[in-house]
Amino acid sequence: METVKLYDKHPYETTFHATIQDIQYDKNTTLILDQTLFFPEEGGQCADTGTIDGYEVIDVQISKGIIKHILKGHIKLEKGKEIVGEIDWTLRFSNMQNHSGEHIFSGIVHREYGYDNVGFHLGMDVVSVDFNGPIDAVNLRRIEKEVNQVIYENRAIRAYYPDEEELASLDYRSKKEVDAPLRIVEIEDCDVCACCAPHVLHTGEVGLFKVVHMMNYKGGVRIFILCGQRALDYVFEMDDNMNAIYHMLSANNESVVKYVRGLIETNNALKQEVFNLNKKEVHRLIEQADDNQRYFFMEELDKNLQREMVNNLADRLEGYVGVFVGNDQMGYRFILASHHADTTKLFNVLKSQGAKGGGNALMVQGYMKTSQNTIEELLKSQQ
Repeated sequence: METVKLYDKHPYETTFHATIQDIQYDKNTTLILDQTLFFPEEGGQCADTGTIDGYEVIDVQISKGIIKHILKGHIKLEKGKEIVGEIDWTLRFSNMQNHSGEHIFSGIVHREYGYDNVGFHLGMDVVSVDFNGPIDAVNLRRIEKEVNQVIYENRAIRAYYPDEEELASLDYRSKKEVDAPLRIVEIEDCDVCACCAPHVLHTGEVGLFKVVHMMNYKGGVRIFILCGQRALDYVFEMDDNMNAIYHMLSANNESVVKYVRGLIETNNALKQEVFNLNKKEVHRLIEQADDNQRYFFMEELDKNLQREMVNNLADRLEGYVGVFVGNDQMGYRFILASHHADTTKLFNVLKSQGAKGGGNALMVQGYMKTSQNTIEELLKSQQ
């Protein structure tokens, strides 16, 4: 017999009584109850947490209408026993806020673009929505404002099971084909969508809707969002970070972008200056290279300059040449080359000290973490 879903009609209740229908044991204890307030992992949303008779519920799953409650460890309970369950209200209400906010968001996107919500994940930390079409940043910000306007208007949210006649007349969204009975969540003048999860009763309870990030995904977009307390916590964190930046830069909200842009420009100029100085040093070292100095060790060097240096050394000298960048603590990024010998043979010698990498007879590049003295001894043994 299917489990009675108390959360459908009583999403705001936190405690309930039920009777154990079955018990299963492995490393944990699985209970099947006649009814439950625990929402299982379903529809992209994480399961409720809480306790049954004081024991921790670590997971809730559903299959063919039967809901399984997984309790941590091996708990001695009896079939037919009446239990008291209590859900974690903080997580439940947070999920209700975020799921209802997602419906407002997806409903507006569907109305304006015709896109379908093709993916949804509501975990304890991350909330993401996938749409099968592009949205640019300007329009995403506009939609974000529209969602919050719907929240401010405190519109009614109704969750119900329509009969066949009523369902036939409904124009509703659905992420997948759903077997009857179909549960509909309707947001006044905003959205109608098939959904199995608990929702708030009015949009005002969503509190705040915030877009956090957007990325291209499978020809459409994946958008990360937060609602309610999660959104407020995110805003607080951003505010704390900005205040710290203001303090470090002696800036304010009006001047901080100018300050940061100036720091980036200064940093880029310094990088270019360092690159130019390194290039001069590379050319100087190339000119002094001879049969007695064909391997060079440098603390820092741009990868392109390293390759340029090795190519020039190989043009000047017969036999092996190489440039090692790093130090004994961090290890060395190296490039070996030769126009006259098989470089892979020298690389095989370095492998004895843990060198990793690859290449061909003309050039090999890789990394090894050992001392400069050890590397130099290996190189000398091959001259």
